[in-house]
Formats: sequence, C-alpha cells, structure tokens
Amino acid sequence: MFAAYADHTARYFNYSSATAVVWERANRFLDQAIDALLESGQTVADRIGPWEEPRPAAPPRGEVRLSMLTQAAFTLDRALRIFSRVMRWAVLSPRMQPL
Repeated sequence: MFAAYADHTARYFNYSSATAVVWERANRFLDQAIDALLESGQTVADRIGPWEEPRPAAPPRGEVRLSMLTQAAFTLDRALRIFSRVMRWAVLSPRMQPL
C-alpha cells in the first residue's frame, strides 16, 4: 500500500508487512514526486470515476485491481488494459520524473 498526501507526507507498507516507510517531510526531497503522483492520481480518478457497485471478487489471474481512496469517493477499476494504459501514461508523462 502506498499513500501520499498534499502536505507532502507519504506512507509505504509492503504487502508482506516486512517493510514500511513513513515520510514525514524531513525536507523537500520528495515534494515534486509527491505532487506528480497526486496530479496523476487525480487524472486517473477523474477518468474512471467512483465505484458505485458492490466490491467484486478478486481479479482473475493476469488482471490487476487499482484501488484509490480519494476525498470524493472510493474509485476502483479492474482491467489490465486500463491499468496498462495508466501505467504507460504515468511512465511517459513529463511530470513523472525519476528521483
């Protein structure tokens, strides 16, 4: 799980619970990356919209689920094709620069 916030703090928790990172903005090192992530996340949320149906079962093998918790609503989309397009956009976007 990864979470980033407008105050430039962030959290990362590995699925196995073996790794956790808590960023309390000790400096501005991650500000630009967090801003880019939040902007990209907002673009994705605007495109897929809120999920208004019961939560579906786990996705089948070969597909992924991208879940985003936003101020407005819980958004969810289950399609490898959409996830691939989003990831390709995020990687190629000039806003998403490597650290």
